[in-house]
Amino acid sequence: LYSSVEAAAARNIPTVIWAHAYRLFCPDQFFTRDPITECNGNCRECLNGIFGHAARDNHLAYRNGMRQANLIIANSEYMAGVIKHHTGREAPVVYPTFDLDDWRQPGADQRQHVLFIKPQERKGFSIFLDIARALPDRRFIVAGKTTAAARRTLNPLDNVATIDWSNEMREVYARTEILLGPSIWPEPFGRVFVEAASAGVPSITSNRGGIPEAVGSGGILIDDIRDISSWIDAIRSLDDPQIRQTLSTRARRHAGIFSSAIIGAQLREAVLHATGLDLDTGATRN
Repeated sequence: LYSSVEAAAARNIPTVIWAHAYRLFCPDQFFTRDPITECNGNCRECLNGIFGHAARDNHLAYRNGMRQANLIIANSEYMAGVIKHHTGREAPVVYPTFDLDDWRQPGADQRQHVLFIKPQERKGFSIFLDIARALPDRRFIVAGKTTAAARRTLNPLDNVATIDWSNEMREVYARTEILLGPSIWPEPFGRVFVEAASAGVPSITSNRGGIPEAVGSGGILIDDIRDISSWIDAIRSLDDPQIRQTLSTRARRHAGIFSSAIIGAQLREAVLHATGLDLDTGATRN
């Protein structure tokens, strides 16, 4: 990134960086740390030996490159805060785009599962296990690549089914009543919550990172993610058909703000304002 920005700047070519991942700032992408309140930019404190020095130098170069860009775009308000903290730059927010029709389902007759995607520790796998054990009467689905160790942990749980990566997530969402997101990681955004919302599936998630922006009013946010009773109470609250339907309606409505047409217009305006370049015509405006 930084070499590309420097080369473009030397030739008076405008540069735009769309920052949607933490790898620009951290070698392990802030695995369990808050990138604003728990990182001082010194990689050597987190990484041992020569790699720590190399990583720090590399990420200093990344940050210098970002400071030289004409425009940095953030994929969430939270990410804009991270960019401001680490580079001093203001970044307009342009959310990811979604083809909302890809996830929508006409009915909800099959919806009786609680879905958890990506059984990884940073995604809250250990928290999910505690929730599933505490609710033996609930039916859970774990979707995504599952390691042998994770499968050994899941196998004794009769109320949990696993599926590998699927290109037909629409069918998975059609079976889903609630999307569970007990993430430990302060995610920059959280695409799966918008996908599920497009299908009318409300989420119960960690109140961390950019996740609340993806969920909007179509879900329940958990502040103390280690308090399993909070998750259980939230899940049981959706046993009320009226509450569940209200959240489902709100989820669909919130997902609408991420349509390609809306986000595309925001991107074009941000680039035009910063660089004078019209993305529709390729012409430069004064």
